[in-house]
Amino acid sequence: MNKYLGPKNKISKKFNFPIFGKMVRKPKNLGYIKRRKFINISQYNTQLLEKQKLKYLYGLSEKQLKKTVLLVKKNNSNLIVNCELRLDNIVYRLGFCKSRRQSRQIINHKHILLNNKIINIPSYKVKINDKISLNKKIIKNIYILQNIQNIKSSPKIYNWLLYDVDYLSGYLKSLPNIDYILEKRINTSLIMEFYSK
Repeated sequence: MNKYLGPKNKISKKFNFPIFGKMVRKPKNLGYIKRRKFINISQYNTQLLEKQKLKYLYGLSEKQLKKTVLLVKKNNSNLIVNCELRLDNIVYRLGFCKSRRQSRQIINHKHILLNNKIINIPSYKVKINDKISLNKKIIKNIYILQNIQNIKSSPKIYNWLLYDVDYLSGYLKSLPNIDYILEKRINTSLIMEFYSK
């Protein structure tokens, strides 16, 4: 799941959720009415779809998600908050990258510094007061430069993150508040039920 290279819009339409960014929809033909088949969806099916949605959204493998669910049960924490604390997600939320896939790539290529040390583990759990910054080499990259300009012109800052424009770095101020993000629409209780069997 974390190396999915197929059609993105198809997946977004399947879940009716903008997993890979903005969904592209074809204009509807008003003169044509398509008959829909009404299928009774089982409880297992709804749980499976919710699990797949989360996996595609955060780019998690089955093993990673299972490990995260076990950790959530052990610490009695929130599943979305745990996924939000991943390094690849924090880099994406800070605006250094346009997608989580791009953030994973620059982390793997050792372009991200955590507390001034190179880190190449996208799944690393960021802690409060950790400093995330860009390596000097990657700042020259055209795509990264565009992202930085977008941050400066119209910053989309989350209240749990602190962004330093001058030093091109960010800090995790507090635990993520999921009320302000689209991912809160994922029914995590169904995912927890799926793994409790």
